[in-house]
Amino acid sequence: MPPFPTIDQAYDWYVSTRDGLVSLGSYVWMRETRLNISDKTLDELFGMTEAEWQTYYELNLDKHELFSALSLFAACEGGIRRDFDWRVHGDNGQKHHQRFLNLYEKNGSDERIALARLVDNWLAAEKQNVCLRRQLQELKTLFARRNDLAHSRSGESVSFDVIFEKLNRI
Repeated sequence: MPPFPTIDQAYDWYVSTRDGLVSLGSYVWMRETRLNISDKTLDELFGMTEAEWQTYYELNLDKHELFSALSLFAACEGGIRRDFDWRVHGDNGQKHHQRFLNLYEKNGSDERIALARLVDNWLAAEKQNVCLRRQLQELKTLFARRNDLAHSRSGESVSFDVIFEKLNRI
């Protein structure tokens, strides 16, 4: 397994943890006691009716979608930053090496460069590639939404699957 998660690994984590949330229902409905559940969760679930479980499940599913989407964005951003680092430090004929090296040096080398600046530089470098430019613009839009989600500026619900499909396509 690579040291940094990929968006595919974030997807796998999303599915398995969602399955874990679903399986908690077997404790509520069937009083399955063989489940290895934390005392904190057992205290939350103990004595729930089916209606209370549904409310609990829907609330936690919404939280799960949000946290999973943020994890997906983090994995994607990590990939972009690793690519940037490879282009800056590689000098093995990587496309746009000099452009990104200049950005790195202009930024003071040790300071974190905003993701939007990385994408803007990529857009400036790819003037002729219409398809890639369209994908980079979509990436900027998605990450602007990520910022709103991460800073609680968005009241809309999150769909992990939709975000995954868009990032995966890009």
